[in-house]
Amino acid sequence: MKTSKETDFTEYRAIAIPLQSSGSITEPSNYNEYQEQFFVGRKNITPKLVDLLQSTRQRGSYLIAGYRGSGKTSMVDKAILLAEKKSSVKMYEVRINLGDNSQLTPLHIYYSIANILRNTIADGNNRPKSPPPPMRKRILKWMWKFFLEPSIRLRDISIVSVFLACIASSILLLNPETISIVYDFSISKLIPILLFLTASSWMVLYIKNYNEIKALRDIDELIERMSYEITEERNATLRHDSSIGFSNSIGFSKHRKRLPIKAREAEEQLIRILNHNGLFDIAKTKIIIVMDEIDKLSDDEELSEIHHHYKSSTQEPDKSSKINTLLGSLKNFITTAPVTFFFISGRETLDRYYSEKGSPNSLYGSLFDQVFEIPSLLSDKGEQRSARNTQLYAGVAEYVCRRIRKIPEKEEEEEEDSYYTLEKYRESLCTFDISPEEIRYSIAILMNFIFYLTFHSWGNPKKLSSIFESFTYPNELVEQLKKKENLHLILDDKDSGEDNKPKQWLVFNVNHLRSFSLASEITTLFQHHLSREVSQISDKLTVSSFSSLHFILKLHSYGFKRESLHLMSEAINVYRSPELNTIVDDLLTNIFKSYIRRVRNGLYRYRFHSGFEQELRYISHVSGLESASFNFSLDSMRYVKRFFEVILANTSSSETDVISRSHISLGDMCTIEQSYNAASIHYHTASRILANTLKEEGSSINQETLMQYIEVLLKHGDLEERRQNYNHATAIYSEADHIVQS
Repeated sequence: MKTSKETDFTEYRAIAIPLQSSGSITEPSNYNEYQEQFFVGRKNITPKLVDLLQSTRQRGSYLIAGYRGSGKTSMVDKAILLAEKKSSVKMYEVRINLGDNSQLTPLHIYYSIANILRNTIADGNNRPKSPPPPMRKRILKWMWKFFLEPSIRLRDISIVSVFLACIASSILLLNPETISIVYDFSISKLIPILLFLTASSWMVLYIKNYNEIKALRDIDELIERMSYEITEERNATLRHDSSIGFSNSIGFSKHRKRLPIKAREAEEQLIRILNHNGLFDIAKTKIIIVMDEIDKLSDDEELSEIHHHYKSSTQEPDKSSKINTLLGSLKNFITTAPVTFFFISGRETLDRYYSEKGSPNSLYGSLFDQVFEIPSLLSDKGEQRSARNTQLYAGVAEYVCRRIRKIPEKEEEEEEDSYYTLEKYRESLCTFDISPEEIRYSIAILMNFIFYLTFHSWGNPKKLSSIFESFTYPNELVEQLKKKENLHLILDDKDSGEDNKPKQWLVFNVNHLRSFSLASEITTLFQHHLSREVSQISDKLTVSSFSSLHFILKLHSYGFKRESLHLMSEAINVYRSPELNTIVDDLLTNIFKSYIRRVRNGLYRYRFHSGFEQELRYISHVSGLESASFNFSLDSMRYVKRFFEVILANTSSSETDVISRSHISLGDMCTIEQSYNAASIHYHTASRILANTLKEEGSSINQETLMQYIEVLLKHGDLEERRQNYNHATAIYSEADHIVQS
């Protein structure tokens, strides 16, 4: 029994916590089922998608929208996998990636759909469900499916025909009644028998797969005509070794030149194939088309969320125009084809859908039958449990518990929700030979780690997984660290046993624990003051609030005003939450009340206390994640800067107020990013514009313009001081003093 005398837990010390889930399964039978172990949340959405896939509806169009990395694609994949398990209907999945702008035309999309659908029919539904098993198991599995589920790939018909003919011939030759006749047969007499058996086998398999072959032939003809129109070599994208080679070899390809086909005609023929071919009987099959990465039609996702008031008509249309044009051209196919569509897109598409509500010409409202918002783990309420309604970190806590706890036995699955909690984990630790002090210390560290993950991931599952993995170490490396450093292991080999020995560990050093404490303190304040308010409004407001929280912390080395927070991308987003301004005020007055001091007389209104500023500066050097979270990296505000640059490019020279304010904002952002040369240019330009404006006004000086001129001179002088250009700074301050004195 370990005691508190043997191990002192009153101070920070390096600690390693085992990931019991890594050692509970040595060889998972199904890769997707193993991955589902770490699938958190979405318990209200996934069953709805499964029900839609299992329904007898002939068609449907559904928008799956959410922030990047929120698990949209994973959730759709899980829903399709569950529907395949529960339903006897055969599902053909066609996945189209719309992220390639070079092929963003309806004809290219129809070409891709036909191509992928043809390959899926020819090769079977090649959706990966598990890693390849050993060769012996693969052969046994093939033989089992061949005799009980005799459906084969089209390209194997000839091979299987010859195989069956050889088996039949062997049986015929080994029959005792015919063994004596064999000697009287010559090879010339045996060949017709083999040909007859081969032809018979081929005909049986052909009739059985007639619908597949007919669909393949029709799709081949459509693809051939589309390939002429899009001027693309067919051999570059089609897999002739699987289907084309076979169809040509048996005479399905009519060797005559096809006329080019337009997008509308291709759409009609594709719908006709799907409607009238027996292979696509709605009672037996379901075609699922997943159009992924709609939000990646351009590289500037965040820029697309910013409203371009001053955008000229000669510039390339923004991403929203591309999406609207694409969906509008595909509308007839989406609303009439007997296909279930899933459109996976970013948050901005959902915002545009909501903005069209009530409009008689709503594109998204007429296109999508249902819209599913995939929230972050901060807002995912799960089963609407009361505890999750206020705890922003509940989803993150469940993910962590799924990683550190072993996979439960079947008899424990009914209590799965309560199984993956820190309270249950603490109870499991009590069953081992561990002191109470050690258990309390471990649970406290894990709780701080959960707050740390919540603070840095913003409830984004992809970010969450990436940050979590950065703290995992293999067992061999942990053993080395235990010998070299003062690393304390929770549940070592003596406690867990050789049979349950984990393969991976969570390893935290002293600097990590300090980072956890800081993140825990800030997240706890946010949880206490704002969690109920933001979580009950929208997921967008919750994520934007965390983004604003990080933006304020990045200003720890600078003085700032309330207007400085208008430089956040969330603040100038046309789809921003109306309540965001109130939340930002609450951040300043409540959460950061003990960290920020108000400046009574100065250029800036707020500044962080020196002690907290030094703490943030120290934490920033712990890792790259902390550095990026608490500091502005070079060109980190490029999207917002581009917004003001567009304003400058499209504003008349007579609108001096707009131009000067834009240059000041750009100078502020360049100063924050420590791009001092660019900041000096913007401040100088703004000061010259304002000086000329004051000269033109003469005796009727606008006091607002005057104060703005003095402010930009002081900012420029302070900048030159940071650059150690003291003579230039003195000249600028003298100019400001002269303006005030006069």
